[in-house]
Amino acid sequence: STLCNFGAISFLPLAEVKAISFVSPLLVTIFAVWLLKEHVSTARWVAILVGFGATLFIIRPGSAMLNPAVLLALGSAGCYSLYQILTRRIGGEDDQRTSLFYTALVGFMIMTFMLPHVWKQPLWEDAPLFLLLGAAGMSGHYLLIKALELERASALSPFGYSQLLWIALAGWLVFGDFPDGHSLIGMAIIVASGLYVAWGHKVMKKDEEPDSAIE
Repeated sequence: STLCNFGAISFLPLAEVKAISFVSPLLVTIFAVWLLKEHVSTARWVAILVGFGATLFIIRPGSAMLNPAVLLALGSAGCYSLYQILTRRIGGEDDQRTSLFYTALVGFMIMTFMLPHVWKQPLWEDAPLFLLLGAAGMSGHYLLIKALELERASALSPFGYSQLLWIALAGWLVFGDFPDGHSLIGMAIIVASGLYVAWGHKVMKKDEEPDSAIE
């Protein structure tokens, strides 16, 4: 997924790559129904599609979508979706720290063989940023694994759209880029769709069997 993503960014504008990456929650839901036999209500499908539409409303992808490199971005989204499905599949058998360790180990081994071909000497003053990047990546993956251990993949997938909210917040705090009105409307729609999916757990029928630890 990472290799495909970096490859796509090499040929496409970042906004287009980001727009395509947000097909991942849709793919997670499809794979969850197909591979995990999870049930997804019509209302939840609608919420997922609304969230996807809101991301496109914010990013407003252009003609670059016609570039063949779009396949790399789709490949990244597909691999990441399968990663979430497999994480959910083994969540009840392995501790989340085990999953995190082997994910990092395999990535480390593969990237080590590629490193001599792309190596550039890093600067010592950048070391804190590298450490922060590693800590953020480790924490994010750990929380994702833990969440998938507790909850169905199809129920969590719409919350993937919340990345845009965090990106906008970071852009404002770090670079001073405050979202425009167009973006704020899209973000409000994303929040609404995510809250709807979360609230759906509380309106189950009394005779309905819970499908997750949270329920």
